[in-house]
Amino acid sequence: MPETVNLARPSQLSLAAKLYSMFALFGVLIAAIALLSDFNTRRSADLTGAIETANRAALNVERVNSLVYAVVMESRGVYMSSEPADVKKYGEGLLKFNDKILGVVKSWEAIVQADDAEQFAVFKKRIEQFIEFRKELVRRGVEINAAAGREWGDNDANRAVRSALNADLEALSKVYAERGRQIAHQGEVNRVMALVLTGLGGLALVVIALAAVGSAAMNDYSGSLALQTVGIRVRRPASALVVTALAFVLILWLHTGDTSSKFQGVLLVVSYWIPGLVAVTVIDWRIRTRGRPTINPAEERTERGDATAALVAFTVAYAAAMPFMNTSLFEGPVARASHGADTAYFVAFLVAGTLYGCYRFSRRT
Repeated sequence: MPETVNLARPSQLSLAAKLYSMFALFGVLIAAIALLSDFNTRRSADLTGAIETANRAALNVERVNSLVYAVVMESRGVYMSSEPADVKKYGEGLLKFNDKILGVVKSWEAIVQADDAEQFAVFKKRIEQFIEFRKELVRRGVEINAAAGREWGDNDANRAVRSALNADLEALSKVYAERGRQIAHQGEVNRVMALVLTGLGGLALVVIALAAVGSAAMNDYSGSLALQTVGIRVRRPASALVVTALAFVLILWLHTGDTSSKFQGVLLVVSYWIPGLVAVTVIDWRIRTRGRPTINPAEERTERGDATAALVAFTVAYAAAMPFMNTSLFEGPVARASHGADTAYFVAFLVAGTLYGCYRFSRRT
């Protein structure tokens, strides 16, 4: 007969294990969302810079092209004019356009990257040659005559330089077109990453909802155990219904004003029960462990009288601490007289410890 192996199924996991698994999954999701968000943010910043640089570079191509055209037109004015004054006028205009070209090239050089560095170096050398050629044209036209300017500028060599310059600008345009395609691809990757982050965010919300349900179930269960400890028998559906109704009323009240301030006030008021609980628990634990090396809480029994006394000590301690409380919801008279000093925690601890300690001591004697 083959040997059988019993495997633990997911349904056999305790509620606490399932809840902790949800918390762990939520932590992993939060970490993944944080890392991916940081990565996507950095990529978006880099992409924005790349788009700006590509736009400036493409604009520079058009600006240089238009300025070169303007220089050519002024050159024709130089060697087609018959009067020295006209030659000088067109020459001055040509030199101004030359300076503008140099300004564009200088700013352009500051944003050159690896993909256009080689082509830009060729273009820069050619544009400098073009500018020097046109300067010489103006000098000849002004210092000699228009015919000398025409002889220098209106020839095949000049046209060859102009054609080569056009080819350089066209090559740079192709580089920037390819860069634009790469940027578009990166933008698509960022869009996919944004969709992934949205999906992870939705999954995190689902995990939060499930964890909230599990946490509420555990709170309901622990609350029913607390009631059973003091001898009060309440069916869990009934306790869940009562707690849900009270929570709904509390939520409505929280939304009637400053929710954050009210919620902080509620948490502070609720926290005042902790000192009393600590005092009762410490005394009970010390009595139970005296003379015993160890105990098993699951096997310990609590008499109804002890449970009732603990509940009374806890309640009285909380009531005794109320005059000493100072919160945004309530300020006790003692706290007000003490200029806002809040000593409610100490009072609750001392009152609960005194009452419950005296009770347990009297029982022993």
